[in-house]
Amino acid sequence: MGALDLWRVEQRYVDVGRYFAAHTDPRAVAISVQQSGSIRHYGGRLTLRWDALDPGWLDRVVEHLAATGRHPYVVVDIEEVEPFRARFQPQGRVGALDWTPAAVLGRSRVLVFDAADRRARRTDVIPDGSNGSPAWRCDRPQRWPTPLRME
Repeated sequence: MGALDLWRVEQRYVDVGRYFAAHTDPRAVAISVQQSGSIRHYGGRLTLRWDALDPGWLDRVVEHLAATGRHPYVVVDIEEVEPFRARFQPQGRVGALDWTPAAVLGRSRVLVFDAADRRARRTDVIPDGSNGSPAWRCDRPQRWPTPLRME
């Protein structure tokens, strides 16, 4: 892949961020690592990095977020699924990631799991912008820094 084609690989960050902006409540929280900056930037959503979270706290964090009206999602790139499971599965239910994803990008390159509602339902397909011509247009920036809403 040449330097002029790098946008195809990096487009996933924009695509997932735009999905969050369009399909989640503004109070939603994404528990993520690789996608955390782009979800905050392009989606305007609060993020929590799972690599900084104590393994024993994942289920409690999800329960607390849901109880306080902040819908939690787990967002992982395909390469992060096994490290996520290895870190959290022995500690609780959410760490298994054993339910149907709420959304996927491409051929499961990025998976979005609804951590508050793990019942099986349909999976949204996030539009993959890397299949067409590059989107050279610039989006209107989100308010930066994203407001921290403590309620």
